[in-house]
Amino acid sequence: MLTISSADSNRAKITVSGKMFEMISYAAPDTLLTEDVLKLSKSIHGMKAYTNLSVSTGKRMMEGVAKNKQFEEYARYSQKGNEMALFIAEKDGVVKEVLMFYTTEKNANVASVYGELDLKLIGNLYKLLPMHGFNTKAPADVKKK
Repeated sequence: MLTISSADSNRAKITVSGKMFEMISYAAPDTLLTEDVLKLSKSIHGMKAYTNLSVSTGKRMMEGVAKNKQFEEYARYSQKGNEMALFIAEKDGVVKEVLMFYTTEKNANVASVYGELDLKLIGNLYKLLPMHGFNTKAPADVKKK
């Protein structure tokens, strides 16, 4: 359900199956896992992520996605040298893929979350990702587009 492997000598590739997210969806709601988060988790088919990328690689990837007509920028925020951006590929309110970028002064992390996600629930995605950088709540001044 969760595999972590070396992408090369200093990067990790993380793959999370949809079954793991589905298991989460059967949990009882608590302070973190609200009804909306549980509903969102059931709609995720899987996730692939790369951690500890160089900052320049992360920024180049983000710039490339920003130019890609298939994806639309959903939200972006910067705080204390850290930047997070979300790009979505959606049709008729159903999100097929979310690309998440998190860049610090030292490294970058990129995740692709795919499935059939409700656009209204995407803001809760950070609560489900088992990666440093993606599991912190964005400040109130997040710029949504």
